[in-house]
Amino acid sequence: MKVAIDTGGTFTDILFFDEEKNTLWPLKIPSTPAHPEKAFLRGLLEVTDVAQSKPALITTIIHGTTLVTNALLQQNTAKTGLLVTAGFRDLLEIGRQDRPELYNLQVEKQPPLVPRELIQEIPERIGPDGQVLTELDGPAARRALRRLHQEGVKTLAVSFLFSFLNPRHEQKLGQLAREFFPEEHIFLSSQISPEFREYERTSTTVVAAAVAPLVVDYLKVLLKKLNQIGCSPAEIFIMHSGGGTLPAKEATRHPHQLIESGPAAGLIAAAHWAKLLQLPQVIAFDMGGTTAKAGVIFDGKPQYTVDYQVGGEIHRGGKNYGG
Repeated sequence: MKVAIDTGGTFTDILFFDEEKNTLWPLKIPSTPAHPEKAFLRGLLEVTDVAQSKPALITTIIHGTTLVTNALLQQNTAKTGLLVTAGFRDLLEIGRQDRPELYNLQVEKQPPLVPRELIQEIPERIGPDGQVLTELDGPAARRALRRLHQEGVKTLAVSFLFSFLNPRHEQKLGQLAREFFPEEHIFLSSQISPEFREYERTSTTVVAAAVAPLVVDYLKVLLKKLNQIGCSPAEIFIMHSGGGTLPAKEATRHPHQLIESGPAAGLIAAAHWAKLLQLPQVIAFDMGGTTAKAGVIFDGKPQYTVDYQVGGEIHRGGKNYGG
């Protein structure tokens, strides 16, 4: 038995598949945005009952959700701190200097996820060849971490120059940070997005850190509730923005990949039908209660991008969804 559950801001859709009978049972119920696991569990129990089955017989659950996207758009993220190389405190403000409204004199720039007062500079420097130019200042790092902790920061992002070539300083900072923050709330750019270009790498790491507590808490509650209804044997996979899936545990370490989790699944389905119907060029459109999205399909294949913009910020991470 397999179950697919897509949780949106307005509705939750459930699909139960009995492999032995080769039969599908669909169900749509209202979502519970304040506690999304409630609609998930209610829908699971209802569709299992309709299919005359039991939760214990479910072997696989595939889950898509707009939880992360909506949290970013509605600015419902955790208080996040950011540690950067000395001299790069304004990295998020400067960005790529893109001006989408060049001639609008009244344009209001979207504020970054981390305000300037929660960004701390750390004396250290890795060169463009990966060689250490300035060793990490441990005492200064501890002072910065203590300051952020006293400010009520719940989750931490670390992004040093050229850490994708040499992650040593970030790794050392991550070890120091465990004195002040839970390990599951510490995110290093060398692990989240070990790629060239410091703005995209930093922005992506900040997004991961900002939504992590929400994702971690949600999945912990969900797994606990599933166990209570006897569904613990089931494998649980979360759709990611590239159109594939992540094990639930891995999703807590890469929560930024859950941006457009549910809509990405819709685009993969649209590509499947476009191929079956031999439609060479297709635009897929998904309108939800909170957001609307669109994707492009050529010759049965969805088009991918490595950059994605949500809430006014550009982030990186293999998306198959544009709009």
